[in-house]
Amino acid sequence: MQQKENQRIKVTKRMLKEGLLQLMETKSIQKISVSELCRASGINRVTFYNHYTVPADILTEIGDDMVRDILSLLKEKQIHRHASLQERVEFACEYLLQNKKMAKLVFQNNTPESEFALKLFHGQDEWRTASEKLASAYGEDGKDLLFNFMIHGSYSMITKWLLDDVKKTPKEMGRLIGGITIGGYSI
Repeated sequence: MQQKENQRIKVTKRMLKEGLLQLMETKSIQKISVSELCRASGINRVTFYNHYTVPADILTEIGDDMVRDILSLLKEKQIHRHASLQERVEFACEYLLQNKKMAKLVFQNNTPESEFALKLFHGQDEWRTASEKLASAYGEDGKDLLFNFMIHGSYSMITKWLLDDVKKTPKEMGRLIGGITIGGYSI
C-alpha cells in the first residue's frame, strides 16, 4: 500500500511540475494562481495543498531536483571530487543544456543570492581554495569578497549563457569559469 501511495505522490508532483513549467512559458511565477495551476495540471486544490503552499514551492523543488541530479551524475561518473572545477562546470553545463527549457525557467527565477545558487555551487572547493590563497594578500575580508565574487560571477555567467543562448559549448563555459575563478587568466 505504501509503495502505491508513494507512486501516486510522485505522479501528482510530476503533473504539478509539468503544469507549472507549461504556465511559466507565458507568465511569471508570481502571476500563476493555485487554481490556474491545478486546472493546468488536472489536480484539485486540496491535493495541491497536501504537498505545497504556493506555486513557487514547486519551482524550488524543481531547482532542488536539478541540483540533486547534477551532483548525483557527477558522483556516478566519478567527476565529483577528483575532477577540476573546469570539468565539473562543463558537466553541469552539459546537463543544463540537455534540460534547457526547465533550466532557463529555474535560472530566470533565481538570483546569485538564492538558495538554488548556493546549493548549485555548494562544495566547489576550488573557489574556496583560490580565495584562501589570496587571503594572505587581501586579508580575511578580501578573501570573503573574492569568494562572493567567484560564486556570483559564475552563476551570472551561466545564467546569461542559458537565457541569451550564448554560442559557447559546455566545454568553453567550463574553461571560462575555471580560468576566471581559479586564476587562469591574467590581464
